[in-house]
Amino acid sequence: MLLDGSWKEAKTLWWRNPWLLKLTRLVANPPAPARLGRLRREPRRAALSTLEAAALVLRHLEAEPTAADALLAALDRLMEAARGPAQSRE
Repeated sequence: MLLDGSWKEAKTLWWRNPWLLKLTRLVANPPAPARLGRLRREPRRAALSTLEAAALVLRHLEAEPTAADALLAALDRLMEAARGPAQSRE
């Protein structure tokens, strides 16, 4: 299960739901800083967007990382769209 929302919202969802606290928690130690960190400030270096976290987990679970690569490619396209045409050319 991945919690999606702002960092504060996800943390609140987790702490306020006793059944979520009973689940085994996976803490990611990403090999590189978050891609989304170029567009928004991350609370700490290991913080990832939901898509990046899903891709990291898929890379470890699947023999072929095609699903992980597809998620990261989708995130890259979203980031390009968010930057706008003027910033993309810089």
